[in-house]
Amino acid sequence: MIVLLILWTTIPLIYECSKILLQKAPSHINIPSLKEKLLNIPGVRGIHDLHVWELIDSLYIASAHVLVQDNIEAKTILNKMKTVMHKNGIHSSTLQVEFLENSKDNSCKQFCVEECPEDWCCKDIALEDYQ
Repeated sequence: MIVLLILWTTIPLIYECSKILLQKAPSHINIPSLKEKLLNIPGVRGIHDLHVWELIDSLYIASAHVLVQDNIEAKTILNKMKTVMHKNGIHSSTLQVEFLENSKDNSCKQFCVEECPEDWCCKDIALEDYQ
């Protein structure tokens, strides 16, 4: 009887702990909606590698790569993005700023590196710099 009681109380705890250890994305944070809100901030040209996970119980962390046009507005954009993250329950965020180049061909390089999948349309353009 005692064994059943112990199992009954520990299984939910083990389940909750395993979600944290595996860095599961929080189910109550709508990541596509969060990304859309971040993309609507003036000056943000793109976002990729957006990840949200639970570090400890009820402490959520995020990281992302943010594309901006120039360095002048980057700090303002980051502050606005952090505000959006906080409003969505994300305690801490690490945002890597990437600056777009003016040329259409060069802007494609922002998304593509040598390890990109073969079906990316801009791989040939991006590989010019690696060869």
